[in-house]
Amino acid sequence: AMVGDGINDAPALMQADVGIAIGTGTDIAIESSDIIITGQYLTRVIDSYHIAKESYAKTKQNLALAFLFNGLGVPAAATGLLHPVWAMIAMAASVSTVLLNSFGIRVISRAKQ
Repeated sequence: AMVGDGINDAPALMQADVGIAIGTGTDIAIESSDIIITGQYLTRVIDSYHIAKESYAKTKQNLALAFLFNGLGVPAAATGLLHPVWAMIAMAASVSTVLLNSFGIRVISRAKQ
């Protein structure tokens, strides 16, 4: 990752895996970056890192939940072991579980601020 705010930082921001510009920086630095930190506090870079880690963890959890529900429910419904209505209910439960799990990151992120 590269953090910058000036014209001389723009090439490095573009080449970095993740370019982070400070919102009070130059327009070219802001346009060259992947993430823009509003304000001028560098501590928000660390906050962004933690939010990204939490987001990645939630994505992995959501994929595991979806594969669990679908990996069990679809074959059971296809073979007749599960009535189609129950399969539909399981699918709605799967979507609801993933959605509720995703809401957790907003609560965690706001609690740290």
